[in-house]
Amino acid sequence: MKWHLRAGALAAALALVISLAGVPGGAAAQESPDERIVVDVEADGDATVTTVYTYDLSEEGNREAFEALEHDRGNLSAAYAERLRAVADGVANETDREMATEDAEATIDRRDDVGVVRLSATWTNLAAVDGDRLVLATPFDDGFDPDRPLVVRAPDGEEITDTAVEPTEGSDGQATWSTDRDLSGFQATMTGGSDASGDPLAPSLVVPVLGLLAGGSLIVARCRTAR
Repeated sequence: MKWHLRAGALAAALALVISLAGVPGGAAAQESPDERIVVDVEADGDATVTTVYTYDLSEEGNREAFEALEHDRGNLSAAYAERLRAVADGVANETDREMATEDAEATIDRRDDVGVVRLSATWTNLAAVDGDRLVLATPFDDGFDPDRPLVVRAPDGEEITDTAVEPTEGSDGQATWSTDRDLSGFQATMTGGSDASGDPLAPSLVVPVLGLLAGGSLIVARCRTAR
């Protein structure tokens, strides 16, 4: 199934992909600093997109749901791959760049009373290559409203030299946007260490920072019926 969507719908669809990775009942450990969406950009424009969820296993409902995910991680990664692929098809149409998603993986582990779920996949050509610059924008630039921080990491040896939306915190090679940031017009430009004027990411942009459940029953239901 291919989605032919405009930018705002693409961003909303990606947020839905992220929210659909949850489980029914209970609540995630939303205060955990591990909760985030990470986009690791490579020098050729490919990126690994990883969504991290945490669960408070001291609550029985969360613990039972988390155990169900442990048994169904294969179906969980397949469902994530299918939905992310559909969004990538739409972004490819929007940007006129050939894209694909591959190597989807679900990693599930426990840390004391916290369950951690990581869903990741490689997204080819997610960032545009413009000479010596990489530009990351769609589908995060219009209507993307995630329930966890967005983290963008530049390729090794490169820096985030310009951002259209001020990050909550950052360094030369990484920037984080918290959930209270409006990402409308989002764009992050990465280069070998300087922008057109030779200036690194402005210090003024480096600011200290401090649904997993939404729709989650859909994936878990599919996982259980697929047994």
